[in-house]
Amino acid sequence: MELSRPPNPHIAEPLLHPFLSPTFSPTAYLNDTLPTTTSKPTPTLSSIATQTQTQISALAAQTTRLSTTLTGLTDDILRTSSRLAYEVELLRGEALSLADSLSSSGALDEAIRGFVPKGLDAASSPTDVPSSPARTGHGSQSASPSAPRKPSLPSDPSKKEPEALPHLRTLLQVRSSLQTVIQRFNLALSFPMPPSLLATNTSSLISVSAPNVDPDLESKGQAALARFKQEVLEMLERGDLATAKARVQELRDVCEIWKGTSEERARGKWVDGLEAVVEDRERGKASGRPMLEKREGSAVRGVETSGSGAGPGFLRRLRDEIYME
Repeated sequence: MELSRPPNPHIAEPLLHPFLSPTFSPTAYLNDTLPTTTSKPTPTLSSIATQTQTQISALAAQTTRLSTTLTGLTDDILRTSSRLAYEVELLRGEALSLADSLSSSGALDEAIRGFVPKGLDAASSPTDVPSSPARTGHGSQSASPSAPRKPSLPSDPSKKEPEALPHLRTLLQVRSSLQTVIQRFNLALSFPMPPSLLATNTSSLISVSAPNVDPDLESKGQAALARFKQEVLEMLERGDLATAKARVQELRDVCEIWKGTSEERARGKWVDGLEAVVEDRERGKASGRPMLEKREGSAVRGVETSGSGAGPGFLRRLRDEIYME
C-alpha cells in the first residue's frame, strides 16, 4: 500500500519520499539508487563513485536543511511556550468561572435577572401570547376574557432598570470627558507662544523681556501661530465661517489652561486678533477679502518696522497696535 504524502512543505522534496515509507530499508534504497554491477556494459568504479558522491551530497544538503528547520521550530516553540502557558491559564480560569456560575445555585439566575427584570421564564412564557380569537355573531372577540393581553416588558422600565446601567452611563460620561481633556492638552502642546510675545509689561513706558531667548522656541512658536492662522484663513477662503469660528473658540478654550499665568494675556490677544479677522469676514463676504488683506498688510508692516524702533517701549506699542487691529 502506497503511503499518503503528508502536506508538510519541509519534506515535499522527491528525494525524501523513500525515507517516509514505514518499510524503508537502506539496502533496498542503495540497490535502487546506485547502478548494478551485473548490468552490461559493466559500469566503471569511477562512475559509481561519482554517482554515489552526488547522492550523498544531495542527502547531506537535505539533512542540513531539515536540521536548520527543526532548530528554528524548536526555538519558536520554546519562545512561545510561556505565552501558550499564559493563554492556557486564562482559558482554565474562564472555564472554572463558567463552571462555578453554572453549578452555583441561583447565581446565574440572579445575573440574568439583572438584564431581564422578569427573568427568563416570565420573558419567554407562552402564557403572554393571546389565544386565537373566536368568531361570534357580533364580530371577533377573545375566547378567554380572563387572559388579557399583557406586554412582556414592565410598564415602567425605569423603576426596574438594572443597577449596572447607571454605572455604564457614568463610565461613558467619564470616558467622554477624558477624551476631551486629552484632545485639549494635545492641542495645547502644539500651541507654543514665541518668547518675543511673552514680554512682561510692568508699565506703559517700560517693557521687560527675557534676557536670553532660545531661537528654536521663537521659530517653533512663530511657525505654530502661522500654521493656526493659515488654517483659519483657508477656512474663510472656502466660505466655511462656522468651522473657522469653532476653531477660534477651540483655541480660546485651550487658553484657559494658562489662566492666571504670564502667558494668559499674550495668548488672549493673539486669539482676539484671529477672532477679529473671522468677525470681519462674517460681516460680509463682499468686503471681507479687503479687510483680511488690510489686516495681514498691517501685521507685515509691523514686523518689518519692528527692527528699527526707538527701544523696547516702541516695540511694545507696535505689538499692541498689531493686536488691536
